[in-house]
Amino acid sequence: MTSLELRVNPIEGDNQSDRRVEMIAEITPVGRFRAKRRSRKLAITSGDALQIDDLPTGAWQIKVTLPSGRRMIRDVTLKSRGAKSVQFDDVDVAPRRSRDPMSATRSSELSFLSPNLATARSLRPIGRITKPRASVVELGGGGDPGRHSRWSAVTRLIGEPATNLGTPVSLSGSAAEGEWVISADDTVYYSPVRSALAVTTGNRTLLQSLPTPWDIFGEDGVLTVSVSTAIDRLDVDVRVDEPGISGVISYLANGSLQSAAELLEQSSTLNFSEMLRGKVSSPLRACAAAYVLVGASDLSRPAEWHRWLDNLASWFDTIPDGLIILARFRQLTGNREAASQHLLDALARGLPHYTLGIVWLRDLMAMQTRDHPAHGYGELVNRVASYVDVSKPFTCLRWQSGR
Repeated sequence: MTSLELRVNPIEGDNQSDRRVEMIAEITPVGRFRAKRRSRKLAITSGDALQIDDLPTGAWQIKVTLPSGRRMIRDVTLKSRGAKSVQFDDVDVAPRRSRDPMSATRSSELSFLSPNLATARSLRPIGRITKPRASVVELGGGGDPGRHSRWSAVTRLIGEPATNLGTPVSLSGSAAEGEWVISADDTVYYSPVRSALAVTTGNRTLLQSLPTPWDIFGEDGVLTVSVSTAIDRLDVDVRVDEPGISGVISYLANGSLQSAAELLEQSSTLNFSEMLRGKVSSPLRACAAAYVLVGASDLSRPAEWHRWLDNLASWFDTIPDGLIILARFRQLTGNREAASQHLLDALARGLPHYTLGIVWLRDLMAMQTRDHPAHGYGELVNRVASYVDVSKPFTCLRWQSGR
């Protein structure tokens, strides 16, 4: 037996040096002893060394799935003399595979997202880089303000610059570097109502749904919202500074539900049961776990967490995601009547926090009969969905003035 030490260094365009994030690693035996040895899956945190003991000597393959869904692969031979140390760097990253980021949703009804992908590729350059203009926009939530009203309100925002949309927010940063941040004590992090950040530079505007408050009873500073600009780019990064859950959220964004499920199972800092039980403190963290569990689990086998989905859906009337998750669960387990009602209730709550919620919502709508009341939302939901940036974990809309 011998030992193996793994480390994942900062990867360009993925886990940055100032951001600790967990990801899933798999160690698989190769060669003539493959049938007699078992693979191991483990959670590894970027920048930290992971020590794996009691490994048989011989040939092994190591695969690390990065938060972006890209993979790093290395073949190693373990010998009996001393521990083997393996560090992964940029050169180990396999070429990005072309895949639908939401392919794990088991749906063929995803064509509604394609117009925005084509639009994103054809956007005109921003021009001279100037300081972005930003504002906080209330999206509403809770109660029943009237049929379709929340979706109608979002469609009225599309096409407008940030200065026309809400309460101005101050950004600090440098045009030379193109990086801007919102102060940690800004009300954007503590808004008591459902809100989004609107940012405009040049002729481009981005509306980023904010997962706030992330931890109702926890410490401040869990969320960081930053803006980046360049001649050809406007972007907002919503960072959850928790290594474990940030890895799960990143996997959700690129459709790697199975990797997210493996990370939930292997992580020493995450426990999906505790995440769902802790929904009162952080319902949006609980939603992330629920998306993974419903999307990647064998739902035919009874599990304790099944009953917790009802509370996640009913306790938080500003969050559509809990109802969307419950509706999909009911649909997949054969209770279509209940799924139909949950779908209607979810639509009345408005825009989901998670991008995956938009996909599941449209998927559920496509399964209903033509006379189902959900189809009354069809035009509004389709219009909003056509502006969704599917690369983001939290719902984000993009548009360009004059289009």
